[in-house]
Amino acid sequence: MPVYGYYASSEKTLSKLFCKLSDIVISNGDTKFQINLYAHDYEALALFSMIQFGYIYEQGRLEITDYPYQFNDTYTIKTLEKDEIEKRWDEIWTLTDAIIKHLKQAPVFYPGYEFTEQVYKEFFMDSETNLHIALSKDDKIIGMIESNSELDVFAFHSTKSVNVGEIYVMPKYRGSSLSKDLLQFVIEHEKQKDARYLWAGHGTANPNARGFWNKYFKTYQYELVRAIKKY
Repeated sequence: MPVYGYYASSEKTLSKLFCKLSDIVISNGDTKFQINLYAHDYEALALFSMIQFGYIYEQGRLEITDYPYQFNDTYTIKTLEKDEIEKRWDEIWTLTDAIIKHLKQAPVFYPGYEFTEQVYKEFFMDSETNLHIALSKDDKIIGMIESNSELDVFAFHSTKSVNVGEIYVMPKYRGSSLSKDLLQFVIEHEKQKDARYLWAGHGTANPNARGFWNKYFKTYQYELVRAIKKY
C-alpha cells in the first residue's frame, strides 16, 4: 500500500488485488493478515472493514509548538536519572503494574504476558528512554509518563519524532490537570532536544487510551488484522 496506477483508487481494483494475494498466500495454510493504512485513506479503510478486517491499533502525532504554559504548582514534575529510577523502583513499578492490571481487566484487551517487571525495568533504564514523574508535596510519586527517542517513526523525513507513552496518574489526582501537565512536560523536555513531533500508539479497544491520546494527538495510521483459515 498504497496502490498506484490507472483505477488504483478504485475499491474494485484494490479488492481484486487483495483477493489475488489471498489466493496465493492462503494456499500455504492458515494466515493472519496485517495491514497498516493512513487514517486519511478512507476508501481503503472502508474496503478492508467491509472484508472483515478489524482495527487493532492506531498511531497519532502531535506537532511540538512554542507557546507559554503554566504548570500546576501543587506538585513537581521532573525527569529521573537512572540511579533515581533504581532507588525509587518500588514506587515506579506500583504505578506501572496498575497500568498492566487495567489492561488485563477487560477481555477485549490482551493477556499481556510480555508485560513483566523485568521488561519494564530494562525499558526504563535504557539510555534512549526518559522517565518523567510527578511528585507530591510529601515527595510521593503520583504520576508518570515516558518518552523514547529511539522509536522514531518519521526517521525517513528531515524531522525528529519521539515516542511517548506509559502515562499513569494516581486515582486521587485524576480529574485535575496532572495528566496534561505530564504531557506538556514531555513537550518542553523534547523541545530542548530539537524534536519536531511526539507520537503515541495504543490499542483501539482501550477507551481510556483513546480518550486521552486522541484529545491531543491526530491519528495518522491504523493497523488492521484478519485471520483467514484454509478450508
